[in-house]
Amino acid sequence: ANALLKILEEPPRRSLFFVLSHSAGRLLSTIRSRCQRLDMSPLQTDQVIETLDQLSVQASDADKQKAAALSEGSVRRAIQLIEGTILKEFSLFESLMAQPTLGRSTDWLVVHKIAESLSRRGQEDSYQMFLELVTGWIGQQVRQNSAAPISQLAGWADLWDKAIQTS
Repeated sequence: ANALLKILEEPPRRSLFFVLSHSAGRLLSTIRSRCQRLDMSPLQTDQVIETLDQLSVQASDADKQKAAALSEGSVRRAIQLIEGTILKEFSLFESLMAQPTLGRSTDWLVVHKIAESLSRRGQEDSYQMFLELVTGWIGQQVRQNSAAPISQLAGWADLWDKAIQTS
């Protein structure tokens, strides 16, 4: 931080610095005072789709829509979802969780299919992203069912905690 401050105080001629931070409050106040704050928000779903089209990303409109919705406003994340198999696995997960009762033998086949795909060598990033999508899905369930009994919400919280510990 002190080295950055020194550079900001005595910059090279004709230079421009971009100081990016997701937590500006943690920067030294002397650094913050030398910066112009520019808050940025994630892209909207339609903006992500438009950018995917401009980049000529090859995918169906449905996959682009789903990836953009899950991307949290990040074009890079949307591309990762489209190019990998995560979108397919997460769709399987969602359809599995939409079942009124879980535990049938066909359900376990789907679970094993997802696990097999994500546990392959070189799939560490995909596995991590899948867990992020699952924890986001759990959070969405809690928000949508906030009037549910405490025992049900506690179950969701326990599931979310287990998913976080896995990552």
